[in-house]
Order: sequence, then structure tokens, then C-alpha cells
Amino acid sequence: MPYPLTLQPHRESATVSSPPAEWAGATLSGWLATAEPGAGVTAGTLTVLGLDSPGATDLWRTATDTAPDAAEAFVVTRDPEDRDGLVLIGTDGKGVAYGLLEILDQLQCTGSIQIAELPLVASPSNRVRGIFRSYVSKVEDAGWYLDRGFWDSYLTELASHRFNRLQLAFGIGVEYGHDPGVTENYLLFSYPFLVDLPEFPVRVVDLPAAERQANLDALRYASSEAARRGIEFFVGFWTNGVELDDGIEGECQVEGVTPENHAAYSAAAIRTILEECPGISGVTLRVHYESGIPEPAEEFWRTVFEGIGSVGRRVSVDLHSKGLHAGTIAAAREAGLEVLVTAKFLAEHLSLPYHQTAIRASEMPIENVDANYAGITQGARRFTRYGYGDYLRRERDYRVVYRHWPGTQRLLLWGDPEFAAGYGRIASFGGAEGAEFFEPLSYKGRKGSGSPEGRQVYRDPHLAEGGKEWRKYRYHYRLLGRLLYDPEADSGQWRRFLDAEFGPAALDAERSLAFASRILPLVTIAHGVSAANSVYWPEMYENLGIANGGSPNEYYVSDSKPPHTFGSAASLDPEVFTTIREFVDQLLKGEADGRVTTFDVARRLDALAEVAQAHLDAFAAASGEAPTPAVSRWVVDVRAQVGLGRFFADKLRTGVGYELFERTGSADYLRYAVDRYNAAAEHWREVVEATSGYKTDLAFGKASHLRGHWADRQESLDRDVRDLRAELERASEGAASTLDLAALESAAGEPAPAFAHEPVTTFRPGEEVTLTLVPAAATGLGAGAEPGLEVVLRYRHANQGENYREATATRTDAGWVATIPAEYTDSPFDLLYFFRISAESGAAWHFPGLAESLANPPYFVVGAVTR
Repeated sequence: MPYPLTLQPHRESATVSSPPAEWAGATLSGWLATAEPGAGVTAGTLTVLGLDSPGATDLWRTATDTAPDAAEAFVVTRDPEDRDGLVLIGTDGKGVAYGLLEILDQLQCTGSIQIAELPLVASPSNRVRGIFRSYVSKVEDAGWYLDRGFWDSYLTELASHRFNRLQLAFGIGVEYGHDPGVTENYLLFSYPFLVDLPEFPVRVVDLPAAERQANLDALRYASSEAARRGIEFFVGFWTNGVELDDGIEGECQVEGVTPENHAAYSAAAIRTILEECPGISGVTLRVHYESGIPEPAEEFWRTVFEGIGSVGRRVSVDLHSKGLHAGTIAAAREAGLEVLVTAKFLAEHLSLPYHQTAIRASEMPIENVDANYAGITQGARRFTRYGYGDYLRRERDYRVVYRHWPGTQRLLLWGDPEFAAGYGRIASFGGAEGAEFFEPLSYKGRKGSGSPEGRQVYRDPHLAEGGKEWRKYRYHYRLLGRLLYDPEADSGQWRRFLDAEFGPAALDAERSLAFASRILPLVTIAHGVSAANSVYWPEMYENLGIANGGSPNEYYVSDSKPPHTFGSAASLDPEVFTTIREFVDQLLKGEADGRVTTFDVARRLDALAEVAQAHLDAFAAASGEAPTPAVSRWVVDVRAQVGLGRFFADKLRTGVGYELFERTGSADYLRYAVDRYNAAAEHWREVVEATSGYKTDLAFGKASHLRGHWADRQESLDRDVRDLRAELERASEGAASTLDLAALESAAGEPAPAFAHEPVTTFRPGEEVTLTLVPAAATGLGAGAEPGLEVVLRYRHANQGENYREATATRTDAGWVATIPAEYTDSPFDLLYFFRISAESGAAWHFPGLAESLANPPYFVVGAVTR
């Protein structure tokens, strides 16, 4: 017996008859025709309307008390003329589709429509909600790329969670100038693998015509099916150079490209691909030196842009922001293209849900640089490499989107509703249109490390997904898609899925993974050994030594400061987090500066691990003695992240102890370091045990630090512990320690005094901005209290190429007042600010600071009002 719900679409509505709405309606109808209704389900009708349907706008107003004013929005409400009927109204075809898919999701997860929650009103907060999928290895990626069944199910999953953009990236397998020795080049210089142009003598030697045609057919199918589901399909051509680094021969030889025809051929090839694949709505290009085109290259890109612009339909061009300058943007605009500038969210890692308060000093602009063919990116535009740079000018003729890179977490499950909502809120920072996320398993098989087993990551058959590895991450997609769409979405959006998957254990499943999911992002930003995801992978950490001068790891040298030791590693947000060395400076001087200290990071990591473990224990107990594969995968990945949190907490403490020993010579500090390092090594063994069901070579690159298993890292770690222990045996006692590190550990994270502040959210350029910080009454910091308390306002433009300025606040009876001067606000940028509070005792705090949830921006943003 089919499910007793009858769809009644208003066929005369152009909205309801649009491809996304038609596809979603057919999808829901197909499910209804075969579903088994549960007990107590009553028959009913669902009337489907667009705003162009008679009476739809009035129904919307009645249901919501507001007028429909957003694209991709919908409302589901009771039918006023039918007791058992419902009405769905969409503002456009995507809105109708999202409403139909929402009903389908409720039915699939719960067996019924959540009538008590009506009216259900949904409207997007972010214009762009994207997923980034990469093709980097023929041996691993050709299978899914050519599989139409994969595209059908994968694209449906994305549309169901309201993603409206997908980038399929070719040519991101290498970065020119950084990858000598890599020979994997299938679809690297992508065009001749997809099309044959009679007017150019360019071809891939020995590539069968049928294989080239199959590649193009797959691209056409994927892009057309994405468009049918309301998903903008961007194809990424990340490499436009032909030769691999150092003249290395690729496995596939491309011939016929010359300096004279290179740009013209590329332009003609892209135009042909766009003509052959009408579902493609945008092209992504990496336009700095890593694409293989030496800088400056404005004329090359101008020719390519003209090719895209000549295709005869609206096509957007997405310019990766690293090294991008105004001339290249202008060339794209002159070709008649809509330009998106897509900036890295926070380096090449999944991090906390806010933009960096400040970038590292090593990323600031350098005016004169001798960088071979990378002079722009490594010089004056250096600050654009790992963030939003200076692209957030209020008046701009391009759109901005943020791209979250995959360095921190490629493999283990991730899923935290609070962080996902935070990513959704910050996605509009500076007037940006949204965000795009590299998906899990990105870069699997990259740089010639592909395996014939494809993206299969388990050796334990109980854990394996049977060739459908992306399905492991369905909760990940659900959270990001729905909370990018609406960061304030109710918990039913994800809990009904967990209820269906885990039953009574669902809430513990949610909380165990949520707290575990905060661990690696915190590690990454606080201890940012490298901003590059091809160097630093804390999920499967390549040990950076402490003893014997640091035993520096060769892979970390390229993006860290001498002596390249664990203690010298920087933070990826130096305005919020101290390094180990900076923290030790503070301890020895007895002065703090309000930043989050190394001990506080360690405390937070331990706390996250403890809460995650408690919920994991409850989840595992409730799941029984014969857990499903989904339960087992969840338990394995949360256990691994709990172990990683405890490992990094104790290794960070080790770094503090060792740095104190080096500064003072006191063996007491070295003894503390040995004790903490022993504990860290044991926690790593816990990670190794937890991940024993994974394959022994999890390859995301050719170099050893990008592949292998957690077990491979144990020997380096144990050796470093032994070296540290041996150093303790050789050391003289030296002076007695003056710091009680155990007490300092316990004191880390003590609550700051409470302050109140009414954020200023808007300003007029050319007028000063006055800000007031008020002591909360309960703190006793009223007038006359703590006369030595000093408040400093730190502020800058929303331009990462600038440093912060300071203004000392004036004490009044009410609190402290500071001003951002009028001449500083007279700029094309919005403003950021926060307060630093210092006491005579040496204590200091930041306000607003970083909350225990880690989900808030530790600064305030002021937007300009120009009318």
C-alpha cells in the first residue's frame, strides 16, 4: 500500500513547472508510491504552489505574518480549505524543491509529516552554499566520475540539504613550484582529456577517443543533473600549465601546446566544453603561479576570459583569491563575466567558526621579493594567500565567497551543529554571499598516491561502505547544508536523522561527535605548524620533535620559524592565541596579555575529550553488543578524536615544560615535560588502537607525512620521548623551579571578570566611532575599584593586509570609553574591534574573548552606512 499522501501541483505555475520543482515532485512521488505507511498515518493532500499561483501570496502572509521576499524560500502550512490538507508555497523553483524534499526527509526519517510544527517557514541566510569535490587520481576517481548512479544519489543528497552549488575540480592534484617528482597528470591540464579541437594540434598521446568522449559525457551528465536539482555546477580548471615541475615526464604526454597557442587553445577549449555541457553555470580558475602560468600573466587570462565570455550564455568565473589582483579582475569584467572571488576561510584548514582576527606576520605584504615566477603572490599580494585579504571593499564589482579547505580533517567523521551554525553566520562576513566546503576524503589519492581500491579507507569489512564512501558523511552534509541555509534552524533538522539511525542512543551520538569535532579545529588554529594542508595534517599528525634541539621534521620547515621545533610553532590567529614561547615569556615575567594561553588550550582540549568520551560511553552502551556498521564507524572516529585531543593537550604541556627548562636550566621543568610526554605517547597508542580498522596506508599525497596510518607515527613519537628522558638523566638539577606548573594548569581558564558592552554595529565613514565597555555590577569593578585596571581598544579595517591600531580607553564613572578616529573610518572597509583589559596584578583578558563553546568570533564587526 503506498503512502496516502496525494500531491496536487499547480501545473499552470511556471515556478511549480520549473526543472528543480518538477524533479523534486517526481522524487517525492516515487517514494510515496513504494513506501509502507506506519500506524496512525491518515490520508491527505499536498497542494504545491508558486508565488505566481492565484492566492499564494495571501496564503503566505496568513501563515507567516510577513511578505515573501527571498529567493529559494518556502512555507508549508495547513490548507485552510481542507482539514487533512497541506499547502506548500515556494518563492521560486528551488524553494518549491526544498519544501518537497523537506517533506520527503521527514517522511523517510520519522514516517510522518511533523504537523505540530506547522507552519514551517524556511528562508536562506546565504546565497551560496557549496560543496567542493576534487578529481585528483584516475585510479581512485574515474570510477565514481563515470558512474551515473553515483551522480544521481550524490546530487540528490546535496539538494536535499539545500546545497545550491557544486564545484568539480580538475587539475588540483598538484601545485606548480611545490611538487617535484609528481608524475600523475591525468586531467591535470584538463582540456585535451575532454575535447578535441581540429584547429589546434593539441592531444594526449595514446588517449583513446572513446575515453576522451566518456570523460566529456560524464561532465555533461553531472552538470545537467545538478542543474535539474537546482544546483549551480562549477567546473574547476586549477592547472593551466602543461609541463610538470623540473621537466618531469607525466604519465600522460600532452603534445601540441606551444607558447604561441597556449592561451588561445585554452580559451577555445573552455568555450567548447561550455557549449557541450550547458548545465555548467560557472568556471573556477586558479590564476596565480601554482596554476603553472608564471606571474604576471594578465594577457594569458584575458584571452581565457574572452573565450568564456563568448559562449553565448551567462557563465560566472570564480577566481581563486590567492595572489589575485585588480588587473585580473578587471580583465574578467571587461570580457562581460560575472566575477566571484573565492577566498580561503582560514588558511587551508577546517578551523573555528570565525575569520582570523589577524594573519601571521609571515603572511604580511613584501614589496620587493625575488620569487622567480611567483613575485606577485609571494610579494605585494602575499597577504591574500590564506584569508579574505583586501577583497572586502564595500564598493566592488565582484561577489565574494569563502572556501573552507580540508587540511585539518579529511577522514574522520565531523559533525557539530554549533560549529556548523557558526560557519553559516560568519559566511556573510563583509557582505560575502556564502561558503563552499571541501568535502571529506578530499585529496584522497593525490599526487600519484592513488590506490586501485579507490576511496575505500577500511580494512575491517564491518566498517567498509562498499564503494560508497561518501555515504559515511551524510550527517556532515546534512549539518553544513542546512545550517548554511539557516544558521538558526531547529534541531529537528538533524536529530530526526540521528533518531532514525541510532534510536534511543541518538542524543548521545550527537553530543559525542559534536564535542569531539571541536578538538582538531582548536589544535589547528592554536598550534598552526603550517597554514598549508599539504604540510600539516593534525588528524594524522607527523611528529614534530621536542628533544635534541627539536628533531625538526623536514616537512614543516617550509612554513615555520627557526628552529622549526614544536615550541616555536606559530598560531594561525596570533591575535587570540599565544605560542608556547610567548606563553613561557609571560610566565617568567608574570605578565599576561589576555590571549588564550597554551595551558588554556590544553585545558579546553581535555574538557572536550572528557565530555565526548562520556557521551560516547553512553552511546556505545545503548547500542548493544552487536552494533551496526554505522554505530561502529561513529565509535571509532569519536574515540580517535578523543585520543587526539588528549595527546595534543599533553604534548602542548610538554612543550611548555621543555621551553622553561631551556630558559632556566631547572630540571624540575624537564621532569614535568617528561611526565607529560609519557602521557601524550600513551594517548597516541589509544588513537592507534581505536583506528586499527582503517587501512594501513591512507594516502592523501605521495610524501610520507600525507599517507600511512597512525601506527606509523608511534616510533618517531616514542623516540622523541626517549630522547627527552635521556636528556633528563644527563641534566644537572640546576636552580629550583619557581613556577608551580600543576597549579598553573589548574588555574588556566579561570573565568574573566564580567563586562558588558553594547556593540556598535554601524558607522558612517569619516565619522568617529565611540565605544564603551562597562563593568558588570557583580564584578566589583565599578567606579573607584581596581584603579590600576587599564582598557585598550584594538581595531583595524576588514583588510588582512593591515595591522591593528590601539586606543587607550578613558575611565569614567560608568566604565571605559575609547574612540576610533574619524580619519581612520574614512576608508572603503568595515571595522573590527575588541578590548584588552589589564590589571596591576599582571592578569589580562580579551573582550569578548573566545567562549568555552569556541563558536563565537572573538571580536565585534561594524558595518558602514553610506546613505
